[in-house]
Amino acid sequence: MLRLTIDPLRCRDALSVAMVMLNTAVSRVMRTRVLSLCCLAALAGGCQAAESGTTGAETAGASATAQTPAANTVPAAASGTSTAANASTAQGGSAAATRSGNAPAGAAPAATSGGSSAPTSAAAAAAGGSTPAVANGSSPTAGSAANASAGAGTSAAPSGGNSAAAAGSGNPASSGSAGATAAPGTGNEPASCTGSQGQAPVIYIIGDSTAAVYAKDKYPAMGWAQPLQEYFKPECATVQDKAINGRSSKSFFDEGSWTPVKAALRKGDFVLIQFGHNDEKKEDATRFTEPFGSYQQQLSTYIDDTLAAQATPILLTSIERNKWNGTKLNSTHGDYPEAVRQLAQKRQLTLVDMTELTHAYLERIGQAAAGELYMHLAPGAYPAYPDGVTDDTHLQDKGAHAFAELALADFARQRTPIGALLDHVPTP
Repeated sequence: MLRLTIDPLRCRDALSVAMVMLNTAVSRVMRTRVLSLCCLAALAGGCQAAESGTTGAETAGASATAQTPAANTVPAAASGTSTAANASTAQGGSAAATRSGNAPAGAAPAATSGGSSAPTSAAAAAAGGSTPAVANGSSPTAGSAANASAGAGTSAAPSGGNSAAAAGSGNPASSGSAGATAAPGTGNEPASCTGSQGQAPVIYIIGDSTAAVYAKDKYPAMGWAQPLQEYFKPECATVQDKAINGRSSKSFFDEGSWTPVKAALRKGDFVLIQFGHNDEKKEDATRFTEPFGSYQQQLSTYIDDTLAAQATPILLTSIERNKWNGTKLNSTHGDYPEAVRQLAQKRQLTLVDMTELTHAYLERIGQAAAGELYMHLAPGAYPAYPDGVTDDTHLQDKGAHAFAELALADFARQRTPIGALLDHVPTP
């Protein structure tokens, strides 16, 4: 039996109370009854409703809900209910716990079972809001905090593990030997490698004296590839520098120096191929090659043998000589660097253009500083060179490390598998 008593003095807020009851009533029948009250109250100008049989719990629930929420507090969100925009963006506000758990202050609420977790405004996420947790495998929708965070300056890492080099590297590079796995790499983060040193991929270097290993009694003479192992953990990669002083692409092969490297290659290994300095020597028939003829043909032999072993060939142009004309560095290698570039393009291989990299680097630091990278040694400075030496082709320790870092930074820039295996990306 519904009783209605009209009292205009006591019922100014009756309409508000009725709406609260409408939102909080647990029974559809109750909602219908309260709606009737609301309509009558609106006509009469105020009302006091009471219903025989209404439980004390229902009355208490309506009273509690009618209270004004505390400042800076977002009401609890039920499953499938989205939070109001003005509440989610209140400064200093803390999100109330949802049914899926408590959310930290300032964070968007976690998605409830089957629900989405899109924030009410991109501004809230861009202001530092956390990306919402996604329950039951559901992914954030467009306009979610994930997208807003990316718009605020955070770029996602590339997916899918080791990627082939971006420029001139259409050949799918191997991801490494079993047991040594590089983490998905932008080139800017350390790689994650598993397994033992014996299972890690091997990086072979074949070339001439500018890349070769020098004996300790020849210090500070050092090829640029000599310090490479310093930049790789043994479980990530093992460096085998097989470059030999005085060799060209032709003489290295003719003397049999390639044979043991070829025999040792395994799936997932790498071969860095860099010649040119001695291929230029026209006066020596045992070493000379034509840039766009026998030079490219000889390099192709190394490429083909490497690919046959399911390893990855990588071409490098020669490092620049320290020859200056005023403030400009001379280019001394003729057509040999271009021959390598064209071959890399044709075969779709990774190219590290050391000629260009070192040329630009030397001009940037200037002639005086460049002399400190090459074998410019004062008399008596080192036991191996009591009379001093001035050599503008070969590097000393400082130059070897500088040029090694140029190469490695370029591997990382191109997002090659070798770049992903680095312990850290150097900044030359």
